[in-house]
Amino acid sequence: MNFKIGEKIVCIDDSLPKTPELRNTMGKLVINEIYTVRGFISVSDGVGLYLSEVKNEIVHYLSTNRKIEPCYDPARFRKLDYEFADNLLEEIKKEMSSEYVKN
Repeated sequence: MNFKIGEKIVCIDDSLPKTPELRNTMGKLVINEIYTVRGFISVSDGVGLYLSEVKNEIVHYLSTNRKIEPCYDPARFRKLDYEFADNLLEEIKKEMSSEYVKN
């Protein structure tokens, strides 16, 4: 995935981390929730994502002897479909307008 800082993305995988110590330190993601890319970090298997809405506690990784904020795998997210979101908002507005006229 080619995300950019400031870009809105959608969570498609809210599973907990496999590593027990990370389960206690990482913020829980919510499937279909919109998040904002805050930054990136190079990790052993690629690139990790930081999110504006979730700030994790700094953790000391013994395997790399680094103290860093745990990050999220970009594969757990997709880009926000702005056209879909705009259409959905228009439908909601129409529905609300018609409900307001009825009352």
